[in-house]
Amino acid sequence: TKSRNLAVGAFLSFVLGFGLFASVFVFPIFTQRILGFSAEQTGWLLLPGALASGFMMPIVGRMLVAGVPQKAMLPFGFGVFFIFTFWMAARISPVAGEADFFWPLILRGVGLGFIFMPITTMSLAGLQGRDAGQAAGLTGMIRQLGGSFGVAIVGTYLERSLVQNSLSQYSNISLYNSETVARLQAFTQNFMARGFSFQQAQQQAYAAMNGLVMKQVSLITYSQVFTSLGIFFLACLPLILLIKRNKPGEKMDMNAAH
Repeated sequence: TKSRNLAVGAFLSFVLGFGLFASVFVFPIFTQRILGFSAEQTGWLLLPGALASGFMMPIVGRMLVAGVPQKAMLPFGFGVFFIFTFWMAARISPVAGEADFFWPLILRGVGLGFIFMPITTMSLAGLQGRDAGQAAGLTGMIRQLGGSFGVAIVGTYLERSLVQNSLSQYSNISLYNSETVARLQAFTQNFMARGFSFQQAQQQAYAAMNGLVMKQVSLITYSQVFTSLGIFFLACLPLILLIKRNKPGEKMDMNAAH
């Protein structure tokens, strides 16, 4: 039971690190590149979710002490994180503001609180002294490893998806398309009204059209990234079935857990 729970806990720690770091990696890029937020604005926006996660830790700890099994808490935490990712995907738009992301990020913090503590206690249950310390170090290292993989994989997926989605969108734009021509003419007339020559206005119109397409491509891509993160978490849920309940009297070294 101990070795199985430690193995499952280690893998779930990897999943936790993957989702934690990947979501923190993607969100600031989106808000600063697409919405024009400053680094300070993004930091303040992430703060309430982090506080919510910290607030949930002692509550979840008391629930574990009271006998609530990890098998019940982990699916809830994974489910909450899944809802967060799809909520974020739905909120991504060119007019999104800080208020649109406040509650999804709070939900993320709550979900991570219900994942972090149960994984830690499950991995260390029944271990004492040196063994508990080594197990805590192992799960912590694997969580950091999962975060590194998450940032690398999501970063690569983001760049490749941007290219694929841009090719898909540009295939719909043509001078033989009436909507495209109408939009370019509107842009051209708008720039000419500002004092540009016809040639300059036409160049500005093409640049404006390109910027419009790329912004739409970016919105689609970031939405896909959050959706994929949610599906990944949902796909890992069956692993929870491998968790074995600890025998009566088995305790965890709480000092090692911290």
